[in-house]
Amino acid sequence: MKKIIFISIVFALFFTACKKEDTPTDATLHGTRLKAYTVKHNSSIFKYTISYNSFNKMDKVVMEEDGLVYRTAYLIYKNDKSLDSIISKNSDGSLYSAMNIECNNFNIVQYNTQYTNTTVTYNRNGFVDKRIYIDESFFRNEYGGDSVLLYYKDNPVSPEVLKIKYKLSATIKNPFYITGFEKEAYITGVIFYYNNSMNALLPTIEIQATEYYPLKVKNYIIEGNFNGYPTSRIRDYEISETFTYEEF
Repeated sequence: MKKIIFISIVFALFFTACKKEDTPTDATLHGTRLKAYTVKHNSSIFKYTISYNSFNKMDKVVMEEDGLVYRTAYLIYKNDKSLDSIISKNSDGSLYSAMNIECNNFNIVQYNTQYTNTTVTYNRNGFVDKRIYIDESFFRNEYGGDSVLLYYKDNPVSPEVLKIKYKLSATIKNPFYITGFEKEAYITGVIFYYNNSMNALLPTIEIQATEYYPLKVKNYIIEGNFNGYPTSRIRDYEISETFTYEEF
């Protein structure tokens, strides 16, 4: 399959600002956000370090492999602070890719590169409903309780096929659902492209088998706690992830 699945679920996360007292020792923190994401896969280590701009949205993401920078993604915003585009450059400064993005009330509704043009739709609850390709094929999410069913339709006349069932945690906060970036959260699956499919966007604890993938069962071990966020996640097939946060 030549397409990479990027699905996003929007969970309502609220951060309570600490009340400022007269004593200088009291904290005035407003929230927690992801600062670095590290993936260890076999013998390689991939690290993504995030910088934030003056209005607390992601500004750039520096990508390293085994300690060497190989690419940087720059996020560009419109006057209303909605996402406008993402420019990715190689370590030598040459252009890797340019992605144009259209938003509606900050939700990502369309994005395109030199390779693809993709439309994103949302259901009445504000969750991503479909990812639709230019050839009219699409992936569709069906939400229910603690799970998400992922369907795929290859062309306008083919039937939908249930591809994967994702079981989610009801208690673990999502590291990639970044404060100030909630409505644009779908696009983090593109920025952190190593962790494609739903993995970068959902607190997945299990991928369950379907008729399409009868042996596709994966369990996730989630450990640590930083203000309710996990500090590590271990997946089978020898992949482990580490999350580093900052308070602001």
